[in-house]
Amino acid sequence: MVGEREVSAQEDVLVRLLTTRGDIVLALDVGRAPRSAGAFLDAVERGAFEGVAFTRVVRTDNDHGAPTIEVVQTLPSRTEGPPEAIPHEPTNETGLRHVAGAVSLARAAPGSATPTTFFICLSDQPALDHGGLRQPDGQGFAVFGQVVEGMDVAHEIQAGATTDAAPVPYLRGQLLAEPVAIVGARCEADSPLDRFDHLAADYWAFRAREFPHEATAAGDDRYNDRLGGIGLGDHARRARLASALLARARALQPSSLDRARRTSLDLLVGQLETLTEAWRLGDHLTPKLFPFGFTEIPAYLVRSTPLGSARDFEDLVARLRGIPAYLEGGRETLREGASRGYRLPRVLAARVRGLVEAQLAPTGL
Repeated sequence: MVGEREVSAQEDVLVRLLTTRGDIVLALDVGRAPRSAGAFLDAVERGAFEGVAFTRVVRTDNDHGAPTIEVVQTLPSRTEGPPEAIPHEPTNETGLRHVAGAVSLARAAPGSATPTTFFICLSDQPALDHGGLRQPDGQGFAVFGQVVEGMDVAHEIQAGATTDAAPVPYLRGQLLAEPVAIVGARCEADSPLDRFDHLAADYWAFRAREFPHEATAAGDDRYNDRLGGIGLGDHARRARLASALLARARALQPSSLDRARRTSLDLLVGQLETLTEAWRLGDHLTPKLFPFGFTEIPAYLVRSTPLGSARDFEDLVARLRGIPAYLEGGRETLREGASRGYRLPRVLAARVRGLVEAQLAPTGL
């Protein structure tokens, strides 16, 4: 038994990581690496990956160790006290190897690894196995699984821009300028009905994160401190995430679902196709200033933020502070659209300008 899940020693357990770059599915080898894989599953089931992000990328151009390696690694962004360390499972005992796609635990001394700090190998890395030269103690690292879907996502993460800022010189040039957050982690369901229910839950989580006004209107207060984003990167992120959800939706066989879920699946596919097709066609680049453009959204969200508790007031202040960045993102997208020839009809331009100036006046927004 691992957490609340019955696990056979012979079966690999699939875990889906939902990241802001797309989904990565891991097959955990519970049979050959029971301590490492079991600790990872326990962390998944207790929600420990909330706040964890892929933060470190090691490439041949920024590696400060030897032999050089190519990996992407998570670093927790928050903790709830020190996590329990995992007894080391070296590769000479498990028979697993650091091949391309291998998932392994980062560590300092043997037995110091924790489940939320792990890395994915982008290519074969024998230097990380037991007896390899990467770790001075020769014990290597503990492989406990393999990426079975989403290696393209891992490669995209590795190619991200890095910063020279680092807490120690060894990490200089290896920390992502924009870490890639893990926004969800769960074991893959066995039945089609459960897979659909997971997909539906993940879709709402996506909508709530990316479109906070929808969550607020629906009574979901998790994101009442956010305005969302409308810069070019925000639109690109939404398109990637919608595309990953759409692939999962299309993989479901409607005939395996009951009538209510089949209907919901049709609606879900339609929503996701609209999002992905709109991105492909450049709809986000068209100016939408009239009559309900991006300049009106902050005022709407501020007005709709409930004020019944101290947290509500904190959320409102956070939303107010986010208005400049929100508007700057809108301006960035409008400029990109203008550079590609997108224009408002001339007859509307003067009236729209007057509306926007009124909203941004001291007595307005």
